[in-house]
Amino acid sequence: PKKKSSKKTETHQPNMVAEELNEHKNNLKIWLFMILVATTFALYVNSCFNEYCLDDAMMITQNSITQKGFAGIVEHLNNDFLFGFRNSESADAASSRWRPLSLITFSIEIGLWGKNHPQYSHAVNLIFYVSIIVLLFLFLQTFILKNTWLSFFSALLFAIHPAHTEVVANIKGRDEMLCLLLLLAALHIFFSFVKSQKVWQMLMAMFFYFISLTAKENSITFLAGVPLLLYFFTENSMKKIALFLIPWIMTTILFLFIRNAIVPFAAAQPSDEVMNNPFLLMTSTEKLATKIFLLLAYLKMLFYPYPLTYDYSYNTFSPNHFADVSVLISIVVYATLAFISIWGLPRKNIFSFCILLFFITFSISTNLIIEIGMTMGERLLFMPSIFFCIAIVFLAKYFIEKMETQFHFNKMILVAILITPVFAASAYEIVNRNKDWKNDITLNIADVKKSPNSARVCNGTGSAYVLLTNDTTISNKTHDSLIALAIKYYQQAIDIHPIYDDPYLNMGVAYSRIGNFEQSEKLWNHVRQHAAHPKLIEYDKVLVEQFLKQGLVCGSRRSLDSAIFYLNKTTLYLHQQDSLYLECWYNIGGASFTASKYDKAM
Repeated sequence: PKKKSSKKTETHQPNMVAEELNEHKNNLKIWLFMILVATTFALYVNSCFNEYCLDDAMMITQNSITQKGFAGIVEHLNNDFLFGFRNSESADAASSRWRPLSLITFSIEIGLWGKNHPQYSHAVNLIFYVSIIVLLFLFLQTFILKNTWLSFFSALLFAIHPAHTEVVANIKGRDEMLCLLLLLAALHIFFSFVKSQKVWQMLMAMFFYFISLTAKENSITFLAGVPLLLYFFTENSMKKIALFLIPWIMTTILFLFIRNAIVPFAAAQPSDEVMNNPFLLMTSTEKLATKIFLLLAYLKMLFYPYPLTYDYSYNTFSPNHFADVSVLISIVVYATLAFISIWGLPRKNIFSFCILLFFITFSISTNLIIEIGMTMGERLLFMPSIFFCIAIVFLAKYFIEKMETQFHFNKMILVAILITPVFAASAYEIVNRNKDWKNDITLNIADVKKSPNSARVCNGTGSAYVLLTNDTTISNKTHDSLIALAIKYYQQAIDIHPIYDDPYLNMGVAYSRIGNFEQSEKLWNHVRQHAAHPKLIEYDKVLVEQFLKQGLVCGSRRSLDSAIFYLNKTTLYLHQQDSLYLECWYNIGGASFTASKYDKAM
């Protein structure tokens, strides 16, 4: 009996050890999940108290389809993503895109909670971001890095990267998050299919991939990314990798067919306005040099994400030339990265993988393949930054192992020394940047210090100061000081871009706030000379009402000539026959009769 007992113990002991190890790994994974969730939530929870800001107007508050709630869902599916904002079809490349998914989620939120509940939308954004972090960790740990700690620190570094604040804190950034979240789900299920060969997993993966494309087209880059993932992290032959790619190609073709049927590719035309076409005024050589320089600016943002600003449009960056040192440095840096990626490809080197996947996922946003209507944007780094974070973690691993081997430093102390300052600096920047994104006023006033050469930011800052005058509790002196600041920034925008309509229109509003309607009229007519801007009809009504009022005041004071002058000016801006139209002509008739101009009075 003792021998039997001894044999049983020997047989089951390895199983018991394996079970204990698995239990320990699972417990560790749960704790790491909790740390990732708690950290992400803590850094971004203050964004949940923010209001609508910036592009949220186009997607939500001023989007007629979104505002219909559940009734708008089908319309979002059948139109380009700015149709509800512009209320017309557009050939502008900036709006000729089919991205219904995030818009549908906004309509659902309005259907569930009603209008004007930005806090709920911010909370949903935070939930999506936390989900991305958790799914990224799970995907890396299960299929790619297959190392719990390396996967954890890669996901943590992604979670705390300050460049992601725009995507999370701006409700409109949900398109980026939904694209990545659904792509990660597709990749996780697809890699399960590669192991199990269960057809339902492949179909489910392709469903998630297709839906991710309807959020934003960036996931299309994984037509090149999936073969690399399979090459680096599985033992499949090139022939089998090619077969695994077929469902991805078929799903992409299906998406492009549907997308073209709803929003034809041929409709997209480059804008003739430099605010939406930043390379418009550059020569072909300047265009290429500037695009190469911007690649270096993106790398700088990854390593040192400060200062962050919502706008990098005209004239944040001056045109570059190939003789510029920054352009030459960019060429050398990216050529070196390309060499490392090619050198490491046959060796399945992790840095080769990170560089190649960064290039692939970032390629669609570089303006080198197709001009995207913007110079630069923090949100464009959202997906590519995953591979930057993985590379940084492996560089840190290499450094720690060297230090441990040569100097016998404690590994955990080295990890703490490296991660603590990075975490502290990132946390400080994220929490404060979330505050900047509270609303249009706080964002513009914060960012004009960082982007003083951006015409759009200067114009936005002027409008921020005008909005501050809506506070009825401020003194007249404060009111006039705010208007003076607004006019200063509008003028700064005009100095940067003299044919930019918005600052002229908005400066007219600022002057109207201090009763200088003659200056308002002059500014609005400046725009009228070369553009039939839709806002002019609204502003013309303001002029009519003001000139009518001035005419009546002059009439009551027996200043007949002045009364007739102002009343006649109202006729220049009358567009429709309504009660205001009738009142103006009635009073012109009365003033003409008093002046004995009976034919006119009649």
